[in-house]
Order: sequence, then C-alpha cells, then structure tokens
Amino acid sequence: MIDFEKLKLVFPFLQDLSSDDVFDFLKHCSILKLKQGDIFLKQGSRKSNIYFVKEGLIRSYLVNEKGEEITNRLRYENQAMSCYEIDLLNEPSRFNLQALEPTELIVIEVKTMQQIVHGNPKLEPGLRFSSTTF
Repeated sequence: MIDFEKLKLVFPFLQDLSSDDVFDFLKHCSILKLKQGDIFLKQGSRKSNIYFVKEGLIRSYLVNEKGEEITNRLRYENQAMSCYEIDLLNEPSRFNLQALEPTELIVIEVKTMQQIVHGNPKLEPGLRFSSTTF
C-alpha cells in the first residue's frame, strides 16, 4: 500500500491534489522490483528518473580510481532518489544505485513528470521540484 501523505511529502506538487489527481499522476509511473544487490542505475548512465522507495533500502555509490566503493547516500521506505547531475547538468551519472535488500520502487521519468506538470496548472509548483536534488 502506498502512503499518499508520504508520497506528497516527496513530491510537493501533489500536496493540494485530490486522490483522483494523485492516481492520475501514478498512472505515469512504473513499479520496479529488485533483489538484494541489484544495480538499477550504473555510473555513466543518462537515465533521468526519480525513484520513490515503496519498500526496501537503496544506496548511491561510486567506484573511485582505486576500485573502492564509496557510498554517499542511503534511501529507505517513503524517500526518493534521483541523480541530479543527469537532470541539472546534462552529464552522465557519477553514481551507481543499488538495492541493499529486496526493494520495490515507484519510478517516473523526469521528462514525463515535467510534461504532466506543464499540462496541469495545479501542478505548477512541480517545476520548482524538478530542479530539487535528492
């Protein structure tokens, strides 16, 4: 079950919407189920998505020139993660995203979210959200 109140905290532009409007937003999302250890975004990728953790735990890490893994962020249930360098700087991701336990994510492409926001005046604050980093 999705906690809509927590989802609205992660996606502030959903705050003033009805449940029907939130469901319409969710129609544009997909569900990604991961096993422990699955890497769902690799360093160098240009996939521009926002990942909302419905269940589980994910980490963001990079591998340095010595081959060492350096974790920089963890996200758990009802939190979101995105790679800001893809969205804001138009650069490939410097990070890998990995499930640390069985995980279920709600995924939406940043471009799709922006189109939804542009098409609905009630979602205008979402434009500011799309430039926010996680």
